[in-house]
Amino acid sequence: MMSGMKTLRVITLVSVCAASVLARDNGCGPLEARRWGLLVGAGAAPGFFKNRGFTQAVDPYLGLASCPITIPGTGVTTLACDQVYNVLTTPENVFIQRDCSLPKFNKLFTNGVVHVTGQISYNVCNNTQYFLEGVYERATGSCVTYAPNLSKAPAFCEGGSCESSCSSSNSCNTSCTVSGTPLASFGYTAKLSTYQAYGGYIGARYYWNRVWCDRFSFFTGFKVGMLHRKQVCQNATIPASSAIINSVTYSFAARNTVQPLYCKSNAVSGGVQIGVDYCINDCWSVLVGVEFVATSPFKANRNLQLPIVDPTGTATGFGRNFSQLTNLVVAPTGALLQFPIWAGVRWEFDLCRNSCNEC
Repeated sequence: MMSGMKTLRVITLVSVCAASVLARDNGCGPLEARRWGLLVGAGAAPGFFKNRGFTQAVDPYLGLASCPITIPGTGVTTLACDQVYNVLTTPENVFIQRDCSLPKFNKLFTNGVVHVTGQISYNVCNNTQYFLEGVYERATGSCVTYAPNLSKAPAFCEGGSCESSCSSSNSCNTSCTVSGTPLASFGYTAKLSTYQAYGGYIGARYYWNRVWCDRFSFFTGFKVGMLHRKQVCQNATIPASSAIINSVTYSFAARNTVQPLYCKSNAVSGGVQIGVDYCINDCWSVLVGVEFVATSPFKANRNLQLPIVDPTGTATGFGRNFSQLTNLVVAPTGALLQFPIWAGVRWEFDLCRNSCNEC
């Protein structure tokens, strides 16, 4: 939260400075001062995650146990000491981490992100325009296959001095590289739900004088605001597996689980843009823009609970004696960096004049 507030303050400061620069008026710009405008546009907004993290998991039965173990509800003892799992003997192996980092944004979602924009603008002078923008983005979730190997999770923060004060500058960021022999295997496939986001921005654009028969004007600008992301779920298919204990094969049936992967959230967002304005007449224009937009990370599910599966033909609860993941900590995404490309039509109007003369 504090990091997000710092980001917002920086963006606000840059925006104020940029606005003061854009407010220059050379008296012969392509805009008519004190006119309002409405713009509707659409395009695509491909992007990527800045710092993809690793999914972590809890497996409470990775250590060897004391035994024998009795099958619940039967009174039958079947498991030898070296064939049962228990958390107490090797607790450092309980928290494990997937060897591969989170898949790229265009692997989780189709990178043809639909981008729709609507803007209300006001010309403060002949070269500068302020605007309010609403955006909608949507991308279809993909089918993702997760590699099976998980290894011992590294310490989140190692080295450096630790201070009790809240003003500590130690960020505790690590590379989170996993090494060593895999401790568990948990490969599965998942179908992600649709990614949807709604945003609101305030911004400004500066237009250079028209060229090429007074029809084209290049512009540059900035915007800052908030983006509301809807929840992203995954429908995971966990494959069937088996375990052999005392020459007895225990089978675990395949199963499905549908749970939130990333929670709904509000994120600080902002960026810059360049483009060209083609004048049809002094009421209508066609705009083409290219942007660079940075948005705060997705809100990852910090405790995704997994069902415990009992082997086929055994008493309920017997599955607790086998190594099974009980919880997942979904990988963080890092900031989302996008490059919206859009085209739109703008209608400008003056409440005191209705004519639309040629440019």
